[in-house]
Amino acid sequence: MLQHKFYERSNFIGFPRVGPPVFSVSEGTPGITGYEDLVYLPSANALYRLDGSIVPESRRIHFDDAMVFVKQSDVFKNKIEGIYPSKAVIPAELLIEERPVVLLGNSTMHFGHFLLEGLARMWAVLSGDVDLREEIALFTNSTPQASFASQFFEPLGVRNALYPTAPTLYRRVRVVSPSINHVFNISRVLPEVHREISSRVVMSDRRFDRPVFISRAGVANGIHTFHGEDVLEAEFVANGFEAIRPETLSIPDQIALFARCSLIVGSVGSAFHNIVFEPEDGNHVRIMMTPANLGHRFPMVDAVCHGHQSWYLNVMPAVTKRGQQVSIDVDAARGMLKMVGVL
Repeated sequence: MLQHKFYERSNFIGFPRVGPPVFSVSEGTPGITGYEDLVYLPSANALYRLDGSIVPESRRIHFDDAMVFVKQSDVFKNKIEGIYPSKAVIPAELLIEERPVVLLGNSTMHFGHFLLEGLARMWAVLSGDVDLREEIALFTNSTPQASFASQFFEPLGVRNALYPTAPTLYRRVRVVSPSINHVFNISRVLPEVHREISSRVVMSDRRFDRPVFISRAGVANGIHTFHGEDVLEAEFVANGFEAIRPETLSIPDQIALFARCSLIVGSVGSAFHNIVFEPEDGNHVRIMMTPANLGHRFPMVDAVCHGHQSWYLNVMPAVTKRGQQVSIDVDAARGMLKMVGVL
């Protein structure tokens, strides 16, 4: 079976050989830009100048034309234009906020996206470039803050924040650029925030001394269903693994699981984004059974998190739409897992 790797920590089995990954890794902090007179539009969840032009880095899903391969992504750019139009009509009537604010992103309801985009601008709080005693945190949410968000914000001192629901003019705004830009760029500072959060309060004392199989048996989120996973789960349990449904764990336990467990196996999913909480000097192994179209988000995290090796096993066809049901090739999975040495 074909095997190759990217960025030292991303190992692939069963995928066709391709060129280097299309994302870039940046050094240093992403930056902060100061503005005057920006308008928040709930219909777009972004900030706009008074002439109706968007402030690009205010989008939750951010990229710019300087990023690798973006100019070839016309379908994606059209999609983003539909969600965050580059030009908008500014309403005649606006609420006005005179106090200085700082845009810290969007505390999205989706747990996996929250761990990446939802915390992508918190580097500025950690570094001291943002002092929340001097500025008010601003979030661009179309839905209420996720119930779990405060568990991550509290250790960073993000307590009082603005979640506007009406068009609002902000006289003085600083916009923190994110440390991850969709599938195009990731900064090495991204996991520093997560490690700091886990060290300040959030991680539990729970130990995970046995290898773990991440079970999706209780997941009913409508995104996709992987048939055949139950067969492999039973085999792993018979071989001494602990089967864990991550949605039944508390946030502190999920963080402890990925910070302490040396070997975790499962079908690819949001739970594996908890890799960002691992210790930098760890020696962990993460094995994910994936569709043919894995994408770049997980290898991007591999590129900046240094405490693990990830193995991606192509054991199912591409997932191309929400709600799609796909079947794991159980025999192929067994063969690849044996290559990795875990079954």
